[in-house]
Amino acid sequence: MSARILITPPRSRSLVVIVWLLVWLGPVVNYFHFNARAVRGDYPPEADSIGIPIMTHALLFFPFELFALRGLDFYRGGLSLWCFSNRKKFFAALSTIASIYPFGLWCAFMTLDGLSAGFYGTSLFYILRLYAFLLLRVGLMQAYDQPNEDEDDDDV
Repeated sequence: MSARILITPPRSRSLVVIVWLLVWLGPVVNYFHFNARAVRGDYPPEADSIGIPIMTHALLFFPFELFALRGLDFYRGGLSLWCFSNRKKFFAALSTIASIYPFGLWCAFMTLDGLSAGFYGTSLFYILRLYAFLLLRVGLMQAYDQPNEDEDDDDV
């Protein structure tokens, strides 16, 4: 496998739009996936089993996913997917953990659920979404490496 897949693509308008759509369409795809499974009869009709993952994603994960979109402001291509900030190590570690858990695990769960249900579009969507979160994490690492506005280099 080539190591080029571990390097971020250059920033372009289409990349920003695709990442933005992958984040914003997550709750919609999640809703339609579980609703289609319920209509197909995968879950008992008296159970609230589809409400739990839909509302968990919408109320717990989605606000943090929207926060991660700020990584697009600082994103630039040509960096490793696993780059790390040396300036703000705590926030960098927090962003890395969040991109793996819960976002990464949620994407992996939905990919496997889509494969087991035969909804391959859901699986493809969540694989692309996981890659988008890794790109957003790279942008957040760049944001953490920016100097603070209240730091004054003129002080001697």
